[in-house]
Amino acid sequence: MPTFTDLGLSSSLLKAIEKQGYNEPTDIQAQAIPLLLANKDVLGSAQTGTGKTAAFALPIIQHLEGPRDPKIKRVVQALILAPTRELAIQIQENFFQYSRFSNLRIGCFYGGVSKVPQMKTLYHGVDVVIGTPGRILDLIRSKALHLSTIHHVVLDEADQMLDMGFLPDVKTILKEISQPHQTSLFSATMPEAIRHLAHQILVNPERISITPVEEPVDRIQHDTIAIEKNQKLSYLLHRLKDESIVSALVFTRTKRGAKRTALNLKAQGISTVELHGNQSQPKRTEAMKAFKDKKVRVLVATDIASRGIDIHQLSHVINFDMPETPEAFLHRIGRTARAGFSGAVIHMVSREEMYLLKAINRYTGLSLSPQRDHGFKFDASLVIKRDDEQEDTSGYQRHRRPKGYRAQGQDALSRPMFQGEAAMRPNHGEKRSFSHAGKKPFRRSQGERSTTHSERPQKKRPFRRFQSRGAKPN
Repeated sequence: MPTFTDLGLSSSLLKAIEKQGYNEPTDIQAQAIPLLLANKDVLGSAQTGTGKTAAFALPIIQHLEGPRDPKIKRVVQALILAPTRELAIQIQENFFQYSRFSNLRIGCFYGGVSKVPQMKTLYHGVDVVIGTPGRILDLIRSKALHLSTIHHVVLDEADQMLDMGFLPDVKTILKEISQPHQTSLFSATMPEAIRHLAHQILVNPERISITPVEEPVDRIQHDTIAIEKNQKLSYLLHRLKDESIVSALVFTRTKRGAKRTALNLKAQGISTVELHGNQSQPKRTEAMKAFKDKKVRVLVATDIASRGIDIHQLSHVINFDMPETPEAFLHRIGRTARAGFSGAVIHMVSREEMYLLKAINRYTGLSLSPQRDHGFKFDASLVIKRDDEQEDTSGYQRHRRPKGYRAQGQDALSRPMFQGEAAMRPNHGEKRSFSHAGKKPFRRSQGERSTTHSERPQKKRPFRRFQSRGAKPN
């Protein structure tokens, strides 16, 4: 197995790698770094968590490092595109770690925040630009970012950029790069659409495939549980009583589900943060940092946290909702068992999600079979709280009131829907009667009959002297 010294890296990079505690390169690093140092285009695919970021970051830093004249303004020489903000921030952190002994300026640009500070950063000059396609294209159209000096381009997690609809933006960005440049494309999965994209943007690429990309990480222990949909929250709280679950990344299918699940876990005294697309970027950054620093135990997130996010020694991944695609399944479980550590994944499968589990088994070659947990007893007192409702002072959950419900008095406003006397409950079987206090109802007398239109008195039309439309008085 070659070492980092055998790969031809500079002394400053070797010193930074030693500071990171890396002993020997991974397979993707051992094959990609020499090719990228030789300025060749690379199409790489490998399991998630195998060090793809270092595979393209180390050669770029070595190409750009060196003495610089402080009087000459820096220009952008490398562009790295990532599908999500979290992945872009993590790539920037890795570049900072690897270039600590190099004189490089690295900028990270993404949406969700004001672009004015980012434009100021570009004005003062940067060497490496890392960002999401949408914000990069916005900066190009604002004339703040110019790509005419680009020498290195990297597309990280290209399959997710394709799934998220970034392909038109990526093609528009690549058209802005006129001069010959080195292009690299890295992904954990390699569908046919990505191969077609690579054929369009790469020039005689070197193909690197580290083991079949569909094969999951072998160090992961799977625990598949058959559970009803309305009992998932109770079972999640049951499993989190286990102290061996030091840190857990809980995946939900929707943003609303992530918010609701996090709210319930917090109500039970479990330190929890949430991460989804409805949050502002500062809140997303704060939540991710708190979870990485082990300040909270549980992170409830949607699939935006399933790609490229490196969490050191994550013990458990919990699929609260099964993913809709087998590719998303691989990325989810890839958050654990990274960098040589082992991990565990808990799959909570309902009746409605059995077809998703069968598709995952066909795609990955696994034989996951849901089993019931006989040690679990459903606790009906754990009521799932709605994310758009407040908690009642009486300790019960407030539900939506049915049509026709009328509160009796001021105290009833703070009471649950059907709590209290039977008189307060709406009776949908009887027609509601309305009282007209102080008003005499109108009743037609028996001798009175309605008059027809011909019997009603007609209003006399006024005399008009000039009947024709075009006539005018003399």
